[in-house]
Amino acid sequence: MELLVVDGVYEDGKVTLKECPAGVRRSQVRVTFVGESDAIEEEVSRRREAGKRLLASMREGIDFGGEKFNREEIYEERLRELEQRRGR
Repeated sequence: MELLVVDGVYEDGKVTLKECPAGVRRSQVRVTFVGESDAIEEEVSRRREAGKRLLASMREGIDFGGEKFNREEIYEERLRELEQRRGR
């Protein structure tokens, strides 16, 4: 998929292109906002904080009520089993 970049301006829910792309009658577009604005900075900050919360909850894990296990011990056990099967 080739990309064509055309500058434009967003204002009040509408995007106005600075030039008309040759040969393009209809196409899907992806708009990327550039520049400094309070709204953009707030959105970036909000997304960054949401990402931090997601990572924290992933690190914490889900408590299913069972006994906890030590992942490192499981890995070591599996490696020992593989070595024994290989005859080492």
